[in-house]
Amino acid sequence: GSKSSVNHLDDLIRTIRFQVVVWYVGALDVMQGRVAAKFRVTLFWNDDGGGNEVRKRMTRSESSEWKMQGRAKALEQKVSNDVSERTVDIPPLSILNAVSFDIIGKPEVKLLREKTKLMRWTCLYKAVLFQDEVNMRVEKFPHDE
Repeated sequence: GSKSSVNHLDDLIRTIRFQVVVWYVGALDVMQGRVAAKFRVTLFWNDDGGGNEVRKRMTRSESSEWKMQGRAKALEQKVSNDVSERTVDIPPLSILNAVSFDIIGKPEVKLLREKTKLMRWTCLYKAVLFQDEVNMRVEKFPHDE
């Protein structure tokens, strides 16, 4: 019935979707079980925090840059003389079996749909990854402090 469809919509709005596009995979170092890779991670989610004022400011075309504070918060800094900044909560992200990470460029955060508060966060990385079926691990993420 209609209660089931409302629950389905609620679940859909609370869903975090992600996309990983691999741009480059280097030669495998068979002796160490490592490989270099470059990839873009993109997250999509419906933001239920921050209030309408923050989202309305995001829709204006102001020049700004985003910087990560840890792996779960993006800080927007205006590219002007004033020191206006605000934060947006980002769903936390981890990459398994990474030996090292580097961020390429700056992360991007955008409000895609105001009605559903659909947000997009994306960032390009290069990393050295290792293959070990026994000892999987999560290294310190590049945004971690």
